[in-house]
Amino acid sequence: MDNKSVYRILRDTVTALSKTDPGFRPLPEDYDPSAALTDLGLDMLTLPEIHDELKNRLDGKDPRIQDLTSQEINTFSLGDLISRVQESIRPSFRQSLIVYVDDEEDNLFVFNRKFGKTLRLKLFTDPLEALEFIRNDSEVALVITDEVMPNLNGNALCTEVHKAKPFLKFILITGNPNSDQELMYNSLRHGRFYEFINKPLDLERKGAEYLALIQGLLPEAGK
Repeated sequence: MDNKSVYRILRDTVTALSKTDPGFRPLPEDYDPSAALTDLGLDMLTLPEIHDELKNRLDGKDPRIQDLTSQEINTFSLGDLISRVQESIRPSFRQSLIVYVDDEEDNLFVFNRKFGKTLRLKLFTDPLEALEFIRNDSEVALVITDEVMPNLNGNALCTEVHKAKPFLKFILITGNPNSDQELMYNSLRHGRFYEFINKPLDLERKGAEYLALIQGLLPEAGK
């Protein structure tokens, strides 16, 4: 998220607050990074409330502007404030949550042993439990799922998740890709899965390849 995008969120936040509290005044339409905070009405009284509302708009990520000292507020420019917010919400590989769903516990165990120290993982053997978790957790950035599972297969899981989170990325693990050409074609065409991984997973020889694939789909890969 670039500085102007962060500013738009801040501006919309302040505008919303100004409609119910005369202590807030809307920010300018155009982003001027050199503008002084105090000239914009951003001070010790308004910033704590802006912080709380901004946190809601950033899906719970803490913008860390509520603890600015009076000296910082008096010397900060708008650009300084925006940079602080941007830095505080910037994701990292450890912060991006990856859900891996596979009804075979051995697969989850081996995957976690290989990547658990590099990636932040949440593992599920039950796709219905995974579905509930993914729907309600804002930090999930990527879902890796087996195709053949009881109660809900990988395609059905993707369908249900995309009803609530249409842009969440999925990787499908499939046991017989050579016989699943129609599945793969339709999935790619409709943007269901970004990649496919063939079973059985070869973590010893292809671990680095899998890791690069996964990290390449995380939000921070495009920053």
